[in-house]
Amino acid sequence: MAKRDLRRALQRGHFIDNDGAFFGSGDDFELTCDGTSFYVKNSSDTTLFYFTSTGRLRNASYTTPYDFASASQVILSLYGEQDADEGVDCCTFFFMRTTGSAGALGDCALVENSATGDDYPKTLEGGQFMAGMTSGAKLATRGGDATAGMYGAWLKVYSAADCTLDSGSYTAAVWLDNQHSANTNNGTEYTIFSTTGGTVPDAWAGFDTSSSGWAALFKFEDTAGAMLSDSSLSLSTQAGALAVVTPSGTRYIPLYSS
Repeated sequence: MAKRDLRRALQRGHFIDNDGAFFGSGDDFELTCDGTSFYVKNSSDTTLFYFTSTGRLRNASYTTPYDFASASQVILSLYGEQDADEGVDCCTFFFMRTTGSAGALGDCALVENSATGDDYPKTLEGGQFMAGMTSGAKLATRGGDATAGMYGAWLKVYSAADCTLDSGSYTAAVWLDNQHSANTNNGTEYTIFSTTGGTVPDAWAGFDTSSSGWAALFKFEDTAGAMLSDSSLSLSTQAGALAVVTPSGTRYIPLYSS
């Protein structure tokens, strides 16, 4: 910093001492370092975020999370805009590689409700992903691009041709898990909650594959979930029937013929 720039900063109320740099009217904004971490703090001495000597960026912790001063606040906001005519731009990108036997999680989110008083939330979501179109916008035909389209999320698992998946291993593009242990549950619980508005969708689910398709529509591995049987639903085999694999054998949902 040039001498005149430092002098101008001091005249505006900014100053530097042995502990850090202060910006604003003395202490509105503070940058400090304790030898192992670099901190960014506000005038209330609240750490907004900090960098550790090991290269990590953190904001508070699980036991002492950041306290939002008002409603509808966001810790980190990223806004991007592009006007290119080719390629696909990305606002955020995460990459992680594992070369050992330890598990790896590319992105994690945990939202907990600890409200036990008379006021408690009605919304709790681990993540929210949306893709939308503003007034007058257009979406081009997918054509031969199998990755094109508008989706709230694209979730995928893959492996190279020479990979090995051990017997007993599981893979799935999505893992859905319900585990309520509440002693009071007067609400409605789903594993999948599907809603729609506006135009009528062509179907609840679409199936499209370039490989051999799917061996069955559903597969029940736990006897507690084997609610389909020949006697209860009068399922019978017919051409084009939907196969449902249960612990007691494969059952078929016949297709309606008008």
